[in-house]
Order: sequence, then structure tokens, then C-alpha cells
Amino acid sequence: MKFVKVCALLSSLSLSPPAFSEFKVPDYYKTLKHTASARQLVSTYPRPQVVQNLRDFIACCRPGRLVGTESHLKAVDFLENFLKTRGNGKGVEIKRESFVPDLESAQAKLKADLKALETVPADIQKFADSLTNKLESLKPWVKNHPGINLVWEKKGTINPEEVLFFGAHYDSIVFDPETRVIDESAQMPGADNNGSGVVALLSMIEVLKEIDLPRTVRVVFFDYHEVGALGAEAYAKAHKTKLKDLLFINAFMLGNDTKRLDTEKREGNFRAYMHPETPEKFQEQIRDLIERGRQMSAGVNFELMSTDLKASDAQGFWREGLPAVVFTQNREQDFNSERLHTPNDFIETLNFRTFDGTFRYFTGVAISWAYQFSLK
Repeated sequence: MKFVKVCALLSSLSLSPPAFSEFKVPDYYKTLKHTASARQLVSTYPRPQVVQNLRDFIACCRPGRLVGTESHLKAVDFLENFLKTRGNGKGVEIKRESFVPDLESAQAKLKADLKALETVPADIQKFADSLTNKLESLKPWVKNHPGINLVWEKKGTINPEEVLFFGAHYDSIVFDPETRVIDESAQMPGADNNGSGVVALLSMIEVLKEIDLPRTVRVVFFDYHEVGALGAEAYAKAHKTKLKDLLFINAFMLGNDTKRLDTEKREGNFRAYMHPETPEKFQEQIRDLIERGRQMSAGVNFELMSTDLKASDAQGFWREGLPAVVFTQNREQDFNSERLHTPNDFIETLNFRTFDGTFRYFTGVAISWAYQFSLK
């Protein structure tokens, strides 16, 4: 326990970050020929930079990224500034998409979920009451502060109509472990949930903006996840017609990976969760992407599972009947349940090697798919 408190203290200190020069890709990597060249390109991104990107993201918005707070607004500014200064380039479009969070719908869904239970445990009821109160308190706030989904897209040079679509939510929340009430005064670093997913994609963007891509890659950073996946749902509803034939790839909680607590005593054994009713053509695409990632030799692998994973941005798409898959930690064998939604979800508790590997996995997937490299 003392170790955790010391790490939390160190994480909260404003230490001067190491200086990294802007990432630049050598000209001979601007256009790629095969998977080996993609691996070589991705390997040039400095390993300490990925972790530093996460430190910077968490530091920008203390005490946390809880919706309805000023520090949450700082997270939006941080992400937009990163995209414009380190993610901009030829063929890149960056935009804010504002939406009015459907707070009434979130309250109704929460009420329906409770009603579906035969008996409601006391701690679940306390959690639901606290979340209901938070949703109610946000109603005056959203009149002047809409939700913000940030969109980064790099158009393909040959087949721009073909799109690979990633996303991650950027807000955070903390519940008191005893009362199950939202603790707005607590530190909410949200390093694993979901700073890890956000920063894996930000780092990927910094590589992709430097190279030619035959096909389009899109990344969306979603708001209002922790109160009902409202940002993802708003995006899904706004673009439903165009998204019906497009697979959404959710990057979610990518930092926790332990050998000691893992029931298989292994590292790097992550999972990809698809909805049980996912059409076969999207199942085939997911398997294709997993194989492309495997060939990147990033030190992590994602095993495909079929389950209705409610605690993800994918639920916002599944509710609209849209295809989605969640790339995340192994929830059955090595789930970060003890630190989830607590002040102890800070960066020093993560497996940096594995987290770095997830960034390289996703970046390799995006490049391999964009070029349609052979999988033989």
C-alpha cells in the first residue's frame, strides 16, 4: 500500500519532461513496399516518447478529465493542440464535432439496466444513484459546454473511399471505493482507462501523418464515455448511413498487463471483443487486422472473442446496429479491476513495454491495411 501511495505522489509531481525532437520519417520510408519496411519504420519511433506522451496527457488536465469540469475542457485543448502541431500533414483533416449529450437517454438506460436485475446489490444501487445525480447536474452545464468529439483523418492517395476507423474515449471518472459515489475531489489520472488508448492512437497519428497512405485512416477521440458512452453514440447516430459498412476499432485500456496476476502467467495476451451478432464479413476483417498486427512482432497479440462488452465505446455503435470491435486487455484473465475508476489508475502501475507494443501493433495494422500488404 505504501508503494502505491508513493507512486501516486511521484505521478502527481510536475517534473520536467525529457526533450524530444519532433518525429520525422526519413524519405525512404515515406512510401512503403512490404511488412518488413513497415516494421522498420515503426521501430524508429522512440520508445520513451510513447510513455512521455501519456505523462503529458495526464499532466495537462489534473485532477482529472471528468465531464462538467474545467480540467476536462483542458483535455480537449491538449488533444486538439497535439493533433494540430504533431499530427498535421499532407492530406490530413482535423476537426471538432460538437454534440449535445443525451443525458435523458443515459438516465433511462441506467434505469432500465437496474430494472433488468432480479435483485439490485446495495453497492450497485449507490453507484447508479450517484451516476444519475451526476447526469442531472450536467444538464445546466451542457447548455454552454457541448460535448466534443475530435476527428483526425488522413485521406488515402489511391483509394480514399476505403477507411480504417479507430477511436478512444478521453474522459475519466473516480468512484469512492466504500460509498460507490462519484468523488469529484479525487485525483482521476485515468492512465489505463483510457489514457492508454488515447495515447496509443496519438502516437500512431504522429507516424502516419509523415507517410503516404493509399487508403484513408480515421481516428476519433470520444467525449462523455464515463456517463454512458454518449460521445460514441452521438458520433454513430450522426454518421450512421456512412458507418454501416465501416468497422469501428475501439482502443481501450491498453496499459495493464501483469504476469504475476495473470491466470496464464503470461504477458502480451490481450483480446479483441466483437459483438456476438457481428456479420461474417466484419468477422473476417477483424481476423485480417489481427493477423496484420501479429506480423508486426510488437510483443502483444489479440485473441478474438465474441461477447457483448458493455464497458466500451463500442456499445455506442452496437446500440445503433453498427459493427465494432474492442481491442483491450484480457478481461477474463488479467483485468485491471482493482485500479479501475480509482485514484490509483496512475501511469507507474502500467506495463510500459506492453503499452508501447500496443502502439506499434496499431500503427503496423494501419500501415499494412492501407497498403494491403500480403499476409503470406
